[in-house]
Amino acid sequence: MRNLQDMFDNHSADPYADAVMKHAQKEFAGAIEIYKKILGENPSDRQVSTKLAMCYREWIFDLTKKNAPAAEVKQVVLQALECCPNSEILRDFHEYASGESQ
Repeated sequence: MRNLQDMFDNHSADPYADAVMKHAQKEFAGAIEIYKKILGENPSDRQVSTKLAMCYREWIFDLTKKNAPAAEVKQVVLQALECCPNSEILRDFHEYASGESQ
């Protein structure tokens, strides 16, 4: 029988699984980086583009919940809107990013 470490050593990494795990652990920047790499290889993957937008949305709400500085929140909002310009998941943030709701 192979031991558990051998199974991990011989297993090729699954970037999607890594991104989902980072996302679940609230390691948003790391998850977003992986989602972007996956989309770079397959730009039409709607599941990954949706996960990317959801990750941004959760990150923004997490920052807000932690009372992060407004400039930091706005930076993430702008990054999200630039990365996912047509996302319905992020549409609520367009007004915030333009400064109309401050």
